[in-house]
Amino acid sequence: MICLSVVSALIGTFLLDKYELFPKRYVCQSQLVINPYVDKDDDNVKSMDLLKYNENYSLLVYSPSFLKEVNSNLEKKYADYLKIKSKLKVLYSSTSQVLTVQVISTDKKESINLANTILKELCNKGNELFSHSKLSILSNASVVDVISNSKTTILSVLCTFFFILYGTVFMTYTYLKHRHKDEKRSRKNSRRKSHRC
Repeated sequence: MICLSVVSALIGTFLLDKYELFPKRYVCQSQLVINPYVDKDDDNVKSMDLLKYNENYSLLVYSPSFLKEVNSNLEKKYADYLKIKSKLKVLYSSTSQVLTVQVISTDKKESINLANTILKELCNKGNELFSHSKLSILSNASVVDVISNSKTTILSVLCTFFFILYGTVFMTYTYLKHRHKDEKRSRKNSRRKSHRC
């Protein structure tokens, strides 16, 4: 039964991979540079200031009003514009002036388009709302990674599934077979008793 489960799992994994039943997810990212306005006397940008700026822009990207505006720029592609949030990540640090907008989606074209739209909208809104710094585009969206399901994970899940399936079928078959034999014996015994009487 274990061998049968493993063989079935190998066939299942091959078919899932061949027909791409578990679609790949594309990671696209675009980047902005934050150029803070600093005093002439103190031309150093403190890490705490950078963190504050980065957090402001990050909060702006995740805000419902911003996502609604992005969706309208996409010609209201998403029925619920808040779904954009689940595809979105904003990456930043306290020591860098670079803010990265990352979009993860199963559609490569959608990922690139969404990341670029967010990038342009963030530049416009950020420069309009915040006077402490200026945003400028560092790089437009491009695919930086492709996430695919691990074949080992799929194989182990399918092995477990087929083992439980075949085990259940075997136990049900065994139970029904024994039950049928017991019923036959009881019928024979009842006939013998009736003949004796």
